[in-house]
Amino acid sequence: MKSSQTGKLSGVQWKAFTLIELLIVIAIIAILAGMLLPALNKARESAKTTQCLNNLKQIGTAMQMYFDANDSWTPEASFKVLNTNKPQGWSFHLTEYLGKAAVADTGSSSGYMVKSVLPKALFCPNDKCTVKNATSHIGYGINEWLTDDPPVCQGGIPTKRTTVPSRRLLVACHSEAFKGKCPNEHFRVNPNGLAAMETTSSKTIGIVKHGNKAPVLFIAGNVKSLSGQQLTPKGNRWSAPGLYLPWGMYYGNDGYKLQDNPLDPGDF
Repeated sequence: MKSSQTGKLSGVQWKAFTLIELLIVIAIIAILAGMLLPALNKARESAKTTQCLNNLKQIGTAMQMYFDANDSWTPEASFKVLNTNKPQGWSFHLTEYLGKAAVADTGSSSGYMVKSVLPKALFCPNDKCTVKNATSHIGYGINEWLTDDPPVCQGGIPTKRTTVPSRRLLVACHSEAFKGKCPNEHFRVNPNGLAAMETTSSKTIGIVKHGNKAPVLFIAGNVKSLSGQQLTPKGNRWSAPGLYLPWGMYYGNDGYKLQDNPLDPGDF
């Protein structure tokens, strides 16, 4: 049996590949693809992390505008819409600075709903949540301990009185939005431990979305990707001195307090 075939096409002699030669070429292509795919996936994930950080920068700019218009106070994590009993999340206040002011859907039975899709900057590129018109279902969570209920505060803090705002976490990428249809709300985060951050759960920073680092926004407007170790509360959370870094708070003998000079959450 001949190992190859020859012939002429338009006066040009050609030689056909044998089956073995064809299989060798396919194998080489498969090997090259296998070498390139991890690098392409890494580049793709890096691009998504960069986009997430850019989203937080936009949110940070909108926050500064909100501070200027509200005597430096942070927005409440959750609030009731004027003349209604329906709640909205903190991002509702920022939509006018992110492109188009949201209009509350007061006819909704559950609250948090708006009448149009929220600005793109409020959604992480790694989010899988399909809800795009509810301020309770966004890609980022605000620091609940500074903007919601006690122990630390009630309804926000005045940033002009806050020491070292570049070290106080304000907003972070949320883990819950990494799920599919997202049955639980995801617009607040609090100082959960590392074990919780390695999952997708309520009020938890999303280190699982970006290769074990979570993009975060600080009050001053600076952004950074921090590891779970950098975001984990230091010390016993239920007993003094229990430091919360970079949450900027501690638990002392007289309860939870804002820490005047919080340490950096690692070297950055």
